[in-house]
Amino acid sequence: MLKQWFYVGNLPEGVTELMLRQHIKSVDPAGSAVVKVVTDERGACMGYGFIELRSTAAADAALWTLHN
Repeated sequence: MLKQWFYVGNLPEGVTELMLRQHIKSVDPAGSAVVKVVTDERGACMGYGFIELRSTAAADAALWTLHN
């Protein structure tokens, strides 16, 4: 199974990994996605992060759902 990573940009400073995980729940109901928000030394979001989904099909569905 091929895993797919997504870059997620333009995130507000207050975004957490939990918030991003909740946002993608519609495309990852099992909660199997790996979510990483890049933070600075204060723990504040630096405006971007990454999401890993377990298959190309899940990645395609996520892109379609989250961009429309």
